Amino acid sequence: MASILVAIDNTMPSKEAVEYAIKIAKATDSGLLVLGIIPIHLYNRWESGLKEIEKATEKSLNSVREIAEKSGIKVESIICSGYPDEEIIRVSAELDVSMVIMPSGKGDGSEICKAAAILLNELAKPLKKPLVLVPVS
Repeated sequence: MASILVAIDNTMPSKEAVEYAIKIAKATDSGLLVLGIIPIHLYNRWESGLKEIEKATEKSLNSVREIAEKSGIKVESIICSGYPDEEIIRVSAELDVSMVIMPSGKGDGSEICKAAAILLNELAKPLKKPLVLVPVS
């Protein structure tokens, strides 16, 4: 079964994208692949801060899993570290992903929202899957 990849980074925009991804997964009888990305470039100097972000990301993944499974959706989750745009391209190419859903907009500094803008740039590395952006304010 193909999965819909939704990238999260512990922000409210990610929650909006997750809610939308769950609706699409349910409507298309797809699984959900939740990609928790730790933007290592922001935390590599502060190991205690990095450990907190790792724990928060794991907690968010578990929360998404619980919500999606209550809706009858099969969920897989992955935590990775790196630049969000690069990790989204890498994971979507390596796994059976039918589309990528991400938040887009201001996002209060969300690294995932920044990655969406990068992926839309015509000079960026190509994302070879359909990209659905969920507008956030």
